[in-house]
Amino acid sequence: MIIIFLYNECVNYIRRNAGVKERELKHLSRAELLELLLAQTKETERLSAELEQAQRELADRRLRLQEAGSLAQAAIEINGVMEAAQAAAQQYLDNIRLMEEEARQQCEQMLADAEKKAARIRQDLLKDAKTEASQLTQKLLEDARVKAEQATKKREAAARQKGGTKDKRKPQGRKK
Repeated sequence: MIIIFLYNECVNYIRRNAGVKERELKHLSRAELLELLLAQTKETERLSAELEQAQRELADRRLRLQEAGSLAQAAIEINGVMEAAQAAAQQYLDNIRLMEEEARQQCEQMLADAEKKAARIRQDLLKDAKTEASQLTQKLLEDARVKAEQATKKREAAARQKGGTKDKRKPQGRKK
């Protein structure tokens, strides 16, 4: 019975897969049918192996595509990070330039203020020096006049003592 069952299964399988017409199968012996079944089994195994290999390659390709998509996404993300870093660096440089300009303007303002203050101090010193010089000149002139009067009085007194005569001239003093 098992042989008949196998025989019927072989016939059905061969009909489906071998493309052999039913009339031709009826003329084949059991040995020929078994050989056909064996050939079909080997062919099925070969096709199964090819299918398995094709499925592995397909899975591998899908994985590569997935990884390529992941790599592309990573590249896009890295590109975004790089753009953000570039923008931050540009903003930093712009801020440095702005701060440098502000510092330069502050320095120029401080220099202008210092020059104005120095000019005022020079003017005040010059004014003070002129006032002191004028006062000193007045004092020296007054001292010189006093000394001149004293010297004149001494000469007159010395001349009176020598000559015993009295000078009728009035002593010259300062006019007021």
